[in-house]
Amino acid sequence: MRYGNKIIGLGAVKTKKQLFEKIYKKYRNKNYFYTDDRIKRKLEEWEYFKEQGDKNALKIKKTQIVNFIEKDNKDKAYYTFSSIKNAIDNNDKEFLISRIRYDQPFSKEIYEKITETKLPKTNKAIRDFFKWDTEIK
Repeated sequence: MRYGNKIIGLGAVKTKKQLFEKIYKKYRNKNYFYTDDRIKRKLEEWEYFKEQGDKNALKIKKTQIVNFIEKDNKDKAYYTFSSIKNAIDNNDKEFLISRIRYDQPFSKEIYEKITETKLPKTNKAIRDFFKWDTEIK
């Protein structure tokens, strides 16, 4: 249930940002967004370019690379969160059908936490759920 920019659920009133942070932290700890792999790969590339004497690589610090990747992945996750939230607010079933699938637990959890509705376990059942549900709660 929503009230203004606040989402009522999870035992307490949460703002959109607080709800996102809670869901994001859960999936970040599981490395769902492959953040750790991406950081490792970029640091290896950075080390290689430093060894090659690349002037630009010498200007960059390790923490800058890590912070950039963390922020980039979080921004992408927030975009997903916001787009699903907007689709719910606008009752855009076609968008929700295209974005929420059984094998996308992050998107599925966003929908379930915002609407406090449990989604079915298969793609076909999810599509049918949105087609038959006249108004998204």
